[in-house]
Amino acid sequence: MGLGKTAQVLAAARRLIRFGRARWGLVVAPRTLIANWVVEARKWAPELCVLTVQPLGNVRADGWARAVRRGHLLITSYEQLREPPPALLQAPPDFLIADEAHRLRRRESGLHRGFRSIKAEWLWALTGTPVERDAEDLAVLMSLLDERRFSWDDRALPPTALRARARPYILRRQRDEVLAELPPVVETDEELELSDAQREAYAMAIRAHMEKAASSSHLSLFGRLRSLCDLEPRSGSSSKLDRVCDILDDVKTAGEKAVVFSYLLPPLYELARRLSEARIEFEMLTGSMALLERRRALDRFRNDASRAALLASSRIASEGLTLTEANHVIFVNRWWNPSANTQARDRVVRIGQAKVVCVWSFTCRATVETSLKSILGDKQRTFEELIEALSCSARSKCEWLFTEP
Repeated sequence: MGLGKTAQVLAAARRLIRFGRARWGLVVAPRTLIANWVVEARKWAPELCVLTVQPLGNVRADGWARAVRRGHLLITSYEQLREPPPALLQAPPDFLIADEAHRLRRRESGLHRGFRSIKAEWLWALTGTPVERDAEDLAVLMSLLDERRFSWDDRALPPTALRARARPYILRRQRDEVLAELPPVVETDEELELSDAQREAYAMAIRAHMEKAASSSHLSLFGRLRSLCDLEPRSGSSSKLDRVCDILDDVKTAGEKAVVFSYLLPPLYELARRLSEARIEFEMLTGSMALLERRRALDRFRNDASRAALLASSRIASEGLTLTEANHVIFVNRWWNPSANTQARDRVVRIGQAKVVCVWSFTCRATVETSLKSILGDKQRTFEELIEALSCSARSKCEWLFTEP
């Protein structure tokens, strides 16, 4: 939630280089966060030579070789390491920093294998969501930090045993340790009725599935029903969007700002149409936008008082952004794991926020969303058993997994 992971790790990198313990290091981050890393490096380690290695395609081998010889800190994206260049395998960095390291949790992926093949002396993994599904996520990340002491098989350990083994490697900062005066968060989970059009489409989807149950997937039905809870696409009817528009009207009247998250794009497009009709100015942030277009949209939202809302894809805007200009967060829907939802919320609930933050989420009564709440509750309990219960009073070595509540 913006408790200083980037500043901490840059300070550590700067110290290693300054005192001759390291010559250079590599930062691997999501493509959308590379520019932010450059800005932060200039702020916290201004004397280091910082280079970005991020073209439209893969970098040629000689390009990597030149960059390795020239820079103290190289910053690149995860996509560049699916097949690591020879320069990184032959002369690996002294330290390797993985930002949003939960992207490495799938051990069978080419990205995970490529990342593991780079043998740096120090590895720092930064993430606010070390557990997205179950204990396997944490076991895989720990095996990256120290493959001599951890393995994928550690997923079978009882939570208390895995937690105890991981504790010396984890540095976790609690909100009250960093900024006790951070404004409170008021969370509201409203239960709504489906509109008539939504209810009819919902019932029709169930009947159609039952008629061809032998050839259709229950998971696809679940996804279809979830999307109907957000929006009936033919009519544009949505009890959730009706409520969101009411909230945004109040936000505009109060002269404040809101971020509206949805992992599905159709509800955002329909909401954009409604806001245009209501003359409520907004910006959008989706994966289909070019990086420069996204930056311009964010700048307008942050700096233009007339922009009352940012309509954001949860998959794009839940990592790495600071949006403290807003003090309202609205979830049209929630992602499958509670940590990712918390990450999205914490774009607003972070250092720099001066106002009380209001968070809204919605559940449609007597629908599959009721089951989803139960699933999210189970995953939250797993996170609490493995991460929340950690006590980080003792540190044994400089190989840390930085996490956020």
